[in-house]
Amino acid sequence: MKKLIFLSVIFFSISSYAITQDTQQSLKKINKTIEKVQKALNKNHIKKSKLEQILKDAEVSMGKVDQNLVVINHQIRTENQKMAQLENQKQRLQTRLQNQQADLAQEIKTLYYLGNHSYLKTLLTQSGDTQFSQNMTYFRYLNQSRLQSMQQMQQTLKAIQQNQTKLKVQAAQLQKVLNAKEIQQQKLLALQSSRNKILVALKAKIDDQQQTLNNLQQNKKRLQQLVEKLREEKQTPVQPPLPFNKMQHQLNWPVKGKIEQHYGESVENSQLTASGVVIAAKQGTYIHAIYPGKVIFSDWLKGFGLLIIIDHGNGYMSLYGRNNALYHQVGDFVNKGEVIASVGKSGGYQQSGLYFEIRKNGDPLNPEAWCR
Repeated sequence: MKKLIFLSVIFFSISSYAITQDTQQSLKKINKTIEKVQKALNKNHIKKSKLEQILKDAEVSMGKVDQNLVVINHQIRTENQKMAQLENQKQRLQTRLQNQQADLAQEIKTLYYLGNHSYLKTLLTQSGDTQFSQNMTYFRYLNQSRLQSMQQMQQTLKAIQQNQTKLKVQAAQLQKVLNAKEIQQQKLLALQSSRNKILVALKAKIDDQQQTLNNLQQNKKRLQQLVEKLREEKQTPVQPPLPFNKMQHQLNWPVKGKIEQHYGESVENSQLTASGVVIAAKQGTYIHAIYPGKVIFSDWLKGFGLLIIIDHGNGYMSLYGRNNALYHQVGDFVNKGEVIASVGKSGGYQQSGLYFEIRKNGDPLNPEAWCR
């Protein structure tokens, strides 16, 4: 900004000097000076635009990283559940093995006891066919039982070995997912650092109240134009269970938190009034759809960051801005209470929170008349 003021001073000083001389040579110098100033102004404007584009890219990337982390955290929970199941299986197998070892020990003890009465002696001392048959059956049963116990133990030992192999594979898979999470977190930290630097650079270029107000007015106009464009596009008719206009004072807020800016309040101590509300909430908190509908916009918009808009039918729509990540794409149908995004501070804001609007036929309504 100081550079712009400095260039402007030079421009007007040289202009005044050239006009008073009223010579062709001076006019040529003025034209050259104007050309230089315009180039400098254009260059400065491009720099600001580039910063805004870089901010958009950074915040969109941060949203994608957040989406990746949601998926990775789900994978970690799944892998941990599998590990827990394998550990439970391991405990059951070890208990089974201990029981089988105890049974086999008892059978060996029984055979050892019978060993004091040799098999041949037992056969020769029988007094009748019935007793002989019973003893033969008993001996066969003991031998078969011992063989069966040994086979069962072998199967259990094999199952334990397979379980140990699966545990190793699962542990490796879990570590792989944890490594991926660490990489994503490092990437997120780098993006956050870059974003902070961009915000400092942008703030240096917007250092007066009038320019801030102009930006706010442009943002409001930009959102209005987007809403009108979406309304003009042919959309698949949305038919919620009940018409949206029947839901006054019956809808849940998309996120719990203190309303820091109310509908209709002055924005930045100016004549510009808020078309929605700002709800303070911790970054990453899930945002829920207030009513069933279809996603008709899911992207980054200057001044509103990562923005998602839901069409609820009959001209009603809800808007959720400044998000950290968007979890639905254009064309998705969402249910009441379904998670659609997470709270953030995209759009160049310093504090996390949700910017929330309700509109009918493109005109903003007071959300506090609809949500409870």
